[in-house]
Amino acid sequence: MGYKERLDNAFKKYGEDILLNGTIPMKGFFQILDQNRMNAYFDSVEQGYIDKPGLIVMVPGDSSAAVGNTVTRDGRTYTIKKVAKFRIVNSLVMQTLLLT
Repeated sequence: MGYKERLDNAFKKYGEDILLNGTIPMKGFFQILDQNRMNAYFDSVEQGYIDKPGLIVMVPGDSSAAVGNTVTRDGRTYTIKKVAKFRIVNSLVMQTLLLT
């Protein structure tokens, strides 16, 4: 079993249920976007437009998430502001989404 299969199994088994664009079910792992990470990802002008706590969510690599899409978690809707894709030996294994 390769890296991608192991990560996909972890998402399926332990991931939190979320909806992409209100209709596409996915699983992901969430973290709060604290001030130190906020400074790493957003400049001061971008931070001025963020009015609710930001989140970082890790989703499987084959997810169709893109900047501008929405993610619904526990009845609250967030907008994807940035996407980072992680590859291992040319295989897309995971994406990290920055939500505000």
